Amino acid sequence: MATLSGTSHTISGVVGLLFASYVALYLERYAPLIYSGTEALGHMLLAGLPGYPPILNELAGALVIMIVLWFVWGWLYHITRF
Repeated sequence: MATLSGTSHTISGVVGLLFASYVALYLERYAPLIYSGTEALGHMLLAGLPGYPPILNELAGALVIMIVLWFVWGWLYHITRF
C-alpha cells in the first residue's frame, strides 16, 4: 500500500507541475479573468510566507492551479481506495 501511495503522490506531483503550466497558458489565452484571479490568489498565498521572494505572475497562477490539481488528485485517490 505504501508503494502505491508513494507512486500516486509522485505521479500527481509531476503531472500537476506539467499540466498546470498548460492550463495556465490556456486560461491566459481564453479566460483572462480567471487567469488574473489565479495570479492574484497565488501572490496572496505566497505573501503570507516569511521571506516571500518576488515571483513571476505566470508562476503564481500556475501555483494555484497546481494546488487545485493536487487536491483533486488526492481526493480522488483516497475516495477510490476506500
